[in-house]
Amino acid sequence: MFNKNGTPGAQGNYTHISLDEFSDDDSERGDTLNSNKGAGDGGGGGASLPQHTAQELMQRQDQGLEMLSQSADRLGKMSTAIGEELGFQNQMLDEMDQDLEEAADNMDFVTRKTKEFIEKSG
Repeated sequence: MFNKNGTPGAQGNYTHISLDEFSDDDSERGDTLNSNKGAGDGGGGGASLPQHTAQELMQRQDQGLEMLSQSADRLGKMSTAIGEELGFQNQMLDEMDQDLEEAADNMDFVTRKTKEFIEKSG
C-alpha cells in the first residue's frame, strides 16, 4: 500500500488518493484545494486542484496509463504467441489422429488376415 505522503509501499508504484482530499471546504486543506465557484464551468461550484497539484496528478495518471499500455501490449503479444502455439499443437494432434486411424486400420487388416490364416490352417 501507500503511506500518507503517497510514496509507494510494498504493493507498487501507484499513489492512493483518498476522497477526504477532495472537499469543497478550503479551510481544511487550503494548500491542496481551491473553491471553483463559477470559474469557467458554467457557474457550478465544486473543488478544483491548484495547477501544480493537478499537473502532478495528471503526470501520475499518465504514468499509470503508460504502464497499463505496456502491460496490455505484453499481454497482446503473449496471447498471439499462445494462439500460434495452440495452432501448431492442434495441427500435430490432427496429424497424430490421422496416424492413429491409419494404424488402427492396419491393425484391423492384420487381425482379419490372422483370423483367416488360423481358420485355413486349422
